[in-house]
Amino acid sequence: MNIIALASEASSLTGGNIYDSFLYRTILNSSSHKIEFCQPKLYPSGFNFSKLVCPFLELNLLKKIRTKDVCFFNSTAAYRDLLLIISLKVFYSKIIVYVIHHHYQYEMMKGTKREVFKFFELSFLKLATYIIIPSPYVLGKTKELLPKSKINYIETAFKENICRNVGNNINNGELLYIGTIEYRKGLHLLLDSLSLLKDESINFRLNIVGAIVDVNYYNQLLERVALYGLENYVVFHGRVSSEILQQFLLTSELFVFPSLLEGYGMVIMEAMSFGIPVIAFNNSAMPFTIKDGYNGFLAKNENVEDFKILIHRVISNPILRNKLSNGAIKTFEKSRKESDFIRDVQNIIISQISTTELI
Repeated sequence: MNIIALASEASSLTGGNIYDSFLYRTILNSSSHKIEFCQPKLYPSGFNFSKLVCPFLELNLLKKIRTKDVCFFNSTAAYRDLLLIISLKVFYSKIIVYVIHHHYQYEMMKGTKREVFKFFELSFLKLATYIIIPSPYVLGKTKELLPKSKINYIETAFKENICRNVGNNINNGELLYIGTIEYRKGLHLLLDSLSLLKDESINFRLNIVGAIVDVNYYNQLLERVALYGLENYVVFHGRVSSEILQQFLLTSELFVFPSLLEGYGMVIMEAMSFGIPVIAFNNSAMPFTIKDGYNGFLAKNENVEDFKILIHRVISNPILRNKLSNGAIKTFEKSRKESDFIRDVQNIIISQISTTELI
């Protein structure tokens, strides 16, 4: 079978990228099928002419895709690739179209923009032969919104290792955020919460680790840091080596994750594998992993005061922190592991592709 994926062969920028890369790697390692990777074109952020016409520009990819038997898309490209996937269904209907779907982007939008993008996103997903879904949260929403779609539910999985950070290594008041720097991650709300924490003379330090996806948003965060006088409390480290990242995970007292929308939030489970309790807003997929008083706390959605109170509660109470740490470890121990993921990919996707090949 000739397979093409409109994706990078290997990317670890986000949890979604890691999932996609592991999926493709599993197909390559578990079968004789080859995959041609087609790096998606990047368009400037914000409103611009190239973004308006990009669905037409993407039609150039038909030349590559039309000779393939299978094509993988990601639903983050719903607007960009809508005309492309329509063309495939109309002119090359024998091509199997997989769409990997991590979350509904329209959920964090408002007004007319929300309704317009909801239309694009759902229309895009309806055209998939199969939708690949990694999380129980997105699975539930998809069954509700697209009850007739064919779904391959292959839940996210994690490595076996546990590297617990013990009390002697933890730096009191050290907070950690890992993730991309973009509006969806809600870092502006976290800084608002920390300004309240600072006003109460509570000692803390926040390490922000992750790639800058939106430069304008990053600059706005720097302005917020200066406005609140948080220069000595907040440090942006950018992307770091795995060794440095592990050091942060070994010494941090609390993981803070103010995201406004997540399909799964894989980094939450990564933090829990080190025994770090997590505080996040109560939205999207967060309640599927974070249990109040067991492995962390959920703040009222976008409520910076509540987020501040919960941070203070954990870092000021070692007994509570230790209890949450134990819960985090137990949560990770019960999570799906990579061997489960590989088995599912073999039994579902590779089986589907191989069966089609025999027809």
